[in-house]
Amino acid sequence: MNFQRTACVYEDMRESLARAARRCAALLLLLAAVRTSVVATSTPSGPNAPPVTAVVNVTLVPMDREGLLPGQTVIVRGGRIAEIGPASTMTLPPSAIVVDGTGRYLTPGLADMHVHLDSFVQARPNFGDAPLFLAYGITTVLNLRGEPEHLAWRQRIGNGELLAPNLYSSGEFINEPRERTPEEVEGEVISQFRAGYDVIKYHQIVDAEGRYLTTSGLSRAAYMRMNEVARRLGIPLLGHAPIHLGLNALLEAHQSLAHVGELIPLYFLPPEPKDMNLFLLVSSVALLLLLIRCATWAAFGIVRRARNLSSAVCPAHVSRTRKIVFAFTVFAMASMVLSILLILSGNLPLLIMATAILLVMAVLAIGMVIAVATCWRKCAPSAGTKLHFVSLTIAVAAFLSATAYWLPILWRSSDAQVARVAGSARGAGIWVETTLNLYDGMSRQQRVKLLQDPAYKALSPDIREDWAAAAGQDLLPRWQMIVFRNYPNFTRRLTTALHKAGVPLLLGTDALGAPLAIPGASAHQELQLLVESGLTPYEALRTATVNPAKFLGKEDEFGTITVGKRADLLLVSANPLVDIHALQNPVGVMVRGQWLPAEKLQDMLGALAH
Repeated sequence: MNFQRTACVYEDMRESLARAARRCAALLLLLAAVRTSVVATSTPSGPNAPPVTAVVNVTLVPMDREGLLPGQTVIVRGGRIAEIGPASTMTLPPSAIVVDGTGRYLTPGLADMHVHLDSFVQARPNFGDAPLFLAYGITTVLNLRGEPEHLAWRQRIGNGELLAPNLYSSGEFINEPRERTPEEVEGEVISQFRAGYDVIKYHQIVDAEGRYLTTSGLSRAAYMRMNEVARRLGIPLLGHAPIHLGLNALLEAHQSLAHVGELIPLYFLPPEPKDMNLFLLVSSVALLLLLIRCATWAAFGIVRRARNLSSAVCPAHVSRTRKIVFAFTVFAMASMVLSILLILSGNLPLLIMATAILLVMAVLAIGMVIAVATCWRKCAPSAGTKLHFVSLTIAVAAFLSATAYWLPILWRSSDAQVARVAGSARGAGIWVETTLNLYDGMSRQQRVKLLQDPAYKALSPDIREDWAAAAGQDLLPRWQMIVFRNYPNFTRRLTTALHKAGVPLLLGTDALGAPLAIPGASAHQELQLLVESGLTPYEALRTATVNPAKFLGKEDEFGTITVGKRADLLLVSANPLVDIHALQNPVGVMVRGQWLPAEKLQDMLGALAH
């Protein structure tokens, strides 16, 4: 609660006491959350405790450094990594389950930091989709639209009653109309923190039918309060960008992003689609008028020459004006084509060419105004001729203005501007979930291809039906798909720039939250896209291991193969630091110390498919 400051000393004292009380309350809430977290991430004991397991003579990919440790044995006891050492010197417990690691590689289990397990996306109840994640080595997930039942799942997972990836979760989305004022936002953040959620999610409010209820977004004061309270309580916050507030608000709030593509409407394109539509409409109508007028003049010129007629009014001035308009129209057509080609392109030679064309059009426009004014003053043209001149002047001015507005936006996609934004994000301490798989799936061809993934058969029938229908449809009208054809490549460029700038990246896929984001399988698609974006396999693997643990403040729990950490492990047949695809086909997966060989994982998937 905030109090208004006054000159009264008693009011100042009351404000100080209130601040102290809030700090105490936050401390108590933090202690409560720590207790909740300990329960949630604890490994099962007693009758539910997994047996002692030893992975023998394996090559470790420890992820606490870049490189390999060959010939190692890892002993797991009580769901934790108990011992690591050279296979030649390790003594195995007599009762241990032995897994032969000869010629194989052991990595930390993978984390997908953007999944949806809520009823709104038709996820299976009681984490019934867990085998999809486990079969692909996903041992940790961050659910980004939480409900109270997810906290119960988390408890059951921690107690060993539910075989599933380790579950972290946000609560319900925070935004208007659910919360509007700074006080309401603060209360909701504290409420979710107290309930035991791990993350705060900033996102538009969506109803049960999938319709957006949020219209204007949080006020700047409410948005800043949300981030300040989360930071004070020590709970991570991420989500969609505050597009209505702009890039500076995001940087000032240090808000992490749930999609790399959120930066595009925040800075690289107009925040509202209607702005782009207006540019296209104005430019197209103006260009059409110019083309019609030029075609009419050309037709009349042919007729006049055929009949040996001359212009009735100021032939010299009219001819000069027409030549200028013809030239302007040619450059306008070139400018229009470049304006579409350059959307999210960043092609420097074409940007320079488009800028030069704009300058030429500006000179031609000035020349046209001078020619029209001269003709108007000296030749006393008819009312019809004047109307033609006025309409041409308006069309030229409209096209020139639209292009002058649009060209600086196109320059934002240049390498220099992308690097500048990435540097600002690094300076603000922002984390970014990539979700490149979503943008890669914008084309109908790619979505149809995803339907052939073997994991697709293990989805629930309702989801398969919905996704099959969505795969055959364009996400946008065909003309917009042409306009946005650079979108997938630009998100990769942006990811590359963020990585080079030192912005910590998190692997996220929006699994189950977006059509064709198949649990488990989409994480490996994402890893491949990260490598294609310029990350090394080691760097890509960090986004799914080390970085998730750091973001959640759970470095002591998971992320590397280290004694004392949770035994979430992935055994593969080839070196993933050479070929990231090696992670796709695990020999086996260990989650909280429970060994699941490939045969068991396939049986679990098969049960879902029937």
